[in-house]
Amino acid sequence: MTGFLAVVLVCAAGIAGSDCSRDNALDMLVQPVAQVTECAQVGPVLATHLSLGPGEFYKVACERRKG
Repeated sequence: MTGFLAVVLVCAAGIAGSDCSRDNALDMLVQPVAQVTECAQVGPVLATHLSLGPGEFYKVACERRKG
């Protein structure tokens, strides 16, 4: 089991980057990663699989797996 999740969130431009979360994201992709440093590498690659509409942005987050 890996220890972290790279999470890519798509949020509307009206939401501050710091407020963009799983709760208000328009779309989301998640990829397990072994180390926290991999989130910054995997996140932008995952984002290429998203279709951003006008006024949308993506945010990469790293979360520790639960369990």
